[in-house]
Amino acid sequence: MNPENIIREIGGGLGAVVIVALGIVVVVLFRRLIAVQDKRIEEMREMGRETRLIVEQTNLALGTLAEPLREAVREMRARK
Repeated sequence: MNPENIIREIGGGLGAVVIVALGIVVVVLFRRLIAVQDKRIEEMREMGRETRLIVEQTNLALGTLAEPLREAVREMRARK
């Protein structure tokens, strides 16, 4: 609807103009909020993917070091 028509339907005057202006502001801000939330959700998903990759790489590195670490622990215990 046209804001002028809405103002006329409300009865005109300053109060009607303020109500319509605030309504427009609410709609604009709500749309902006939705856009920001969507962007934030995508950022969180990307961060989750990056974190998963780091964990996988860490696990792979620790897996390759497992046996050398066990051997080092055995040697240290044997020295006691």
